[in-house]
Amino acid sequence: MTLNSTVGFDALCFGKPVVVMGRAYYAHDKLTINTDTIDEAIESIDAQITPDMAKLARFITEFYDNYTVPETLKGIQQALTS
Repeated sequence: MTLNSTVGFDALCFGKPVVVMGRAYYAHDKLTINTDTIDEAIESIDAQITPDMAKLARFITEFYDNYTVPETLKGIQQALTS
């Protein structure tokens, strides 16, 4: 669970479930579990919902293509496909 941290994005890059409280650039339906209260967050953790990997791959590719140095994408793509 993250309030708003790049740790949540890193976890997503490895296909881990992420519960978000607050606003985060990576908080999207089918990628993260978005909650407003601590009770919702606890229930979400218990649910063990994983991100939609196809949507995640598209999101990461778009993010890295538009907002980062291109060489960093190679390692993320390899992690997603292995």
